[in-house]
Amino acid sequence: LDVGCGEGRYEDVIAPRVGSGAVRWVGLEPDAAKAEAMRARAPWAEVRVAEAEGLDDVARFDHALMLRSWNHLRDPDRAVAAIVRALRPGGTLVVADNVAFGLLRKRPPRERAGGDPHDSGHGQADWEHYRNDDASRAHRVLSKLPLELLERRDVGPGVSNQWLLV
Repeated sequence: LDVGCGEGRYEDVIAPRVGSGAVRWVGLEPDAAKAEAMRARAPWAEVRVAEAEGLDDVARFDHALMLRSWNHLRDPDRAVAAIVRALRPGGTLVVADNVAFGLLRKRPPRERAGGDPHDSGHGQADWEHYRNDDASRAHRVLSKLPLELLERRDVGPGVSNQWLLV
């Protein structure tokens, strides 16, 4: 399960595995236009237009990936609880996101960033984080659930602005 599959920037890695039958990939994307673009580029993909908070699958997935999707969640507690319910026993959840990015923009900053001021959809400058959580904040949410932390990488001096929880 790829939560917030968006533009599928790593589909070149996933597509051959899906094609060989080694992987069944399901993308969950709240933005209908991004989901449709993903379907057009990747006919092998099952892409659903939905938010993670509404995921109702139970014990269907072996793995869930949230690559730069955490800070886009409206309600992380609800979303992660739904994702964990969708994992089979022994399944894994990988969460990686950024810090130091802007939050959801209002009209003037969006215009300065190059967004179309008349675009009520999710233009490039609109679609940003609801919050700017780091690994510590995300770990607090995840620690409420029946999960075992396998790995954690925090952002710090000399490292990437990406954090990771597995």
